Amino acid sequence: MSFPNTTVRVAAFVRRNWKGCRRWPRQLLLSWVQWFIDHDRFQGLTEGGRVVGVALYRFVDCEDDARGYDYKDTGGKMAFIALCTGKTEGAMQHLYHMVMGAGMNLCDTICWARDKHGGRASLYSINTLNRRFNYGKR
Repeated sequence: MSFPNTTVRVAAFVRRNWKGCRRWPRQLLLSWVQWFIDHDRFQGLTEGGRVVGVALYRFVDCEDDARGYDYKDTGGKMAFIALCTGKTEGAMQHLYHMVMGAGMNLCDTICWARDKHGGRASLYSINTLNRRFNYGKR
């Protein structure tokens, strides 16, 4: 299967910057990235033509909807962040604001699995996350 250049570039960035997918076969990674792009659940940053940040996310009804690999997006009030990584100063904050503008601001809760916690989910209220990104940790 052939993939668009954007998908190939984003997948290459993801492979370099997220250890969670480094052992995945190339086709699996490309298909995974393509799902988010096809469903308009992708935000990316470029500088000088290079990808420097990527956010992949879904809107679900509950934490259980985010688990597994069926990639449902129910349009629910929980934003599940599958991946968010940036490699330049301010990239993460910029990606956060891009995702907020893409609908996360309508959610009650933000959820993501944390590699450093053995894949355990971290859940935050949207208000808590807004305070942390806009005003520092409080």
